Amino acid sequence: MPAEWRMRVRQRRFTLLLLALLIMILGPALRGDPDSGASGLLWGVVLVAAVYAGAGTGRVTLIFVGFAVIVFGGRLGTLFAPAFTYENQFDAGAYIVTAIFLGMTIYAVFSTVLRAPHVNGDTIMGAVCVYLLIGFMWSNFYALIYMADPGSFSFPAHTLMGDGSIIPEFTFGYYSFVTLTTLGYGDVLPISFRARTLSWMEAVVGVTYMATVIALLVSRMILDQQQGREL
Repeated sequence: MPAEWRMRVRQRRFTLLLLALLIMILGPALRGDPDSGASGLLWGVVLVAAVYAGAGTGRVTLIFVGFAVIVFGGRLGTLFAPAFTYENQFDAGAYIVTAIFLGMTIYAVFSTVLRAPHVNGDTIMGAVCVYLLIGFMWSNFYALIYMADPGSFSFPAHTLMGDGSIIPEFTFGYYSFVTLTTLGYGDVLPISFRARTLSWMEAVVGVTYMATVIALLVSRMILDQQQGREL
């Protein structure tokens, strides 16, 4: 791979991560099946893009790759499990490791975005990636709360499977982004104190992030472009 081409790809790493996240979000809707084995492959694409976007030094890259491998294995395990049960310790471990990996990626991408000397389109894409990654990370928190206390949430009948279980990938992902964007449809409801606390915390994070970080970066990008034209 030519060095110039690698440099161009590296400069668009946040855009590639955003594309992977959008595919991960839109894939189940286009397939009409939120719990098919293809979700595991989509997670693999996101993990590769996340490692590339968040990796820095050789040691950091190795840590990211190690966590990505564990997350991918855990995701495949939860997808092919017969049902989501709060007694399943394997599911709990998978969600914990996934949340840690997403938190690492959020930190790596967000710190890079804030340190950028100039704001361009890829920098904005990185900020959007952080917003989406927050939603995915919080969905794992909700799944862990549900595993600790199945009565923490109230679900509408149409989201339940025949045995009364739920599809965590879709149900908590949907609830997380509805909460992050403060849409609050009210079909999935937090019942327990921990679930309600985590929900309002995510809503505050989502509103604050959009009102401060995204707005600041967009204004910086416009200012950089104006200064460039003046020069």
